[in-house]
Amino acid sequence: MLSVTGLQEAATVKALLNQMSGEAPEFRKSQETNLAIREKLQYLARSYKLNPIFVEYSDWVTCYAYMYKYMAHHANATYKMLRRTQAYKWWKGSTISYLGGGPGSDFLGTVSYLAEHGLVSALKVQNIDRASAWQPFWECTCHNLDGIGGMKLLPSFKNMALDDPCLDDCVRTSQVIMMSHVIAENTPTISIVQQRFEHIVRSAQTNTVFILVDREVGSPLAIADACVQRRELVEVYRDVFIPYLDDRDVLTHYHFQYGQSPLGSKQVAYRILEKR
Repeated sequence: MLSVTGLQEAATVKALLNQMSGEAPEFRKSQETNLAIREKLQYLARSYKLNPIFVEYSDWVTCYAYMYKYMAHHANATYKMLRRTQAYKWWKGSTISYLGGGPGSDFLGTVSYLAEHGLVSALKVQNIDRASAWQPFWECTCHNLDGIGGMKLLPSFKNMALDDPCLDDCVRTSQVIMMSHVIAENTPTISIVQQRFEHIVRSAQTNTVFILVDREVGSPLAIADACVQRRELVEVYRDVFIPYLDDRDVLTHYHFQYGQSPLGSKQVAYRILEKR
C-alpha cells in the first residue's frame, strides 16, 4: 500500500510504474522497450496537439506511456481542484463513477483529498472505460491505494462506452460522476457525446454531483453549461486554473530513458454541478 498526500502524486505514479513494469510480461527492461515507449510518447504528444483528438489505447505500451506522461498531472489537478472548491463542504456520498477513468488518474487525486479530510470510511468506485487495456493499470492503482487514511475501497472496472445501455445502471447508483478530458477527446463525435451526456443527466438520481474537468480551449464544457441554462443542473463551482506538479522531479530518471519529462503544468477548466 502506498502512502499518499496531496503533494506526492509523482512519487505515487513512480511506484505504480515500477510495479506495472515488474509484473507485465510485455515489459522488458531493454533498449527496445525504451524505444517503443519513446515512440508512444511522441504519438501521444502529436495526438494531443490535434483538434479533434483521437487516441487509441489498445495496447500495454501506449497505456504505460500515458501513465508516465499524464497521470501525475491529472491526479494533481483533481486534488487541487477539490481543495480549491473546499469539497469537504459539498461532497456527497460514498459512490463515485469515472466515465473514461483510464488508469485512475483522477481517482488518485480524489482518494488523496478524501483521505486527507476523512470524508468517507469506504468508497465504492466504478471506472467505466471503452478501452479494456486500462483494466490492469486501474487494478494496480486501486490495490495500492486501498486502506489509505483508513478508507476501504470497493473498485470495479466496466468495459463500456458512453452509448452502452448498461451505463444507465451505473449512473443511477452513483452519487458523484466525474468526466475528465472525455469531451475534448471525443470531439469528432461531439454531437453524440452531447446526446449521451444529456441522457446521463436525465438518468442520474436527484442530488447527484457531476465533476467535469477539461481544457478551456474550444469550450468542450459548453455541453455542461447548456444543461445549466436549461436548469437540468445547478452550477456549484466553475473556474480555470493552472495546477503545478510539485514533486515532478522524482520522475527525472525516466527522462533519460524515454526522452520526455512528465507533464508538469497545463491550464484546466472545471465545473462542479448538481442535479436538484
